[in-house]
Amino acid sequence: MPSSDLSSNKSKSSSHDRDNTIFPIPELAIARFKGTDTVDFLQGYLTCDTTKIGDTKPTLWSICNIKGRAVANGWALRNDYETIDLILHNSLVDPLLMF
Repeated sequence: MPSSDLSSNKSKSSSHDRDNTIFPIPELAIARFKGTDTVDFLQGYLTCDTTKIGDTKPTLWSICNIKGRAVANGWALRNDYETIDLILHNSLVDPLLMF
């Protein structure tokens, strides 16, 4: 089973150049799943095709309970073959952790 890490996005801008500025979005969190079977593991839970999650274009995802109601949703990005980041709103962190 892959490991997961949940953290808030608190990056800061160190540049005043508009083309190279990082804009923090404190309302978002990242759930990081890492392990050799991450893609297969998440395929059973997410509504998107985890084999098509890329590293440049975010993929929309949702996770639903047994009744089909959405528990959390957001965007997914792949860092490398074994790591997938799920980006979600901070208000969905607790429901995702309780899932």
